[in-house]
Amino acid sequence: MDKNKLLKNDNNNFKTKDLLKDVIKTSTFKVKLKKNNTKMW
Repeated sequence: MDKNKLLKNDNNNFKTKDLLKDVIKTSTFKVKLKKNNTKMW
């Protein structure tokens, strides 16, 4: 039972890490876009 709980937690941690990576990617992308837009205008 404990082992299962640990496994589930590990899975959740993995998912959150992936989510965080995605968020970081999109936010940096948005920042880049903003910078590009200001340069263009």
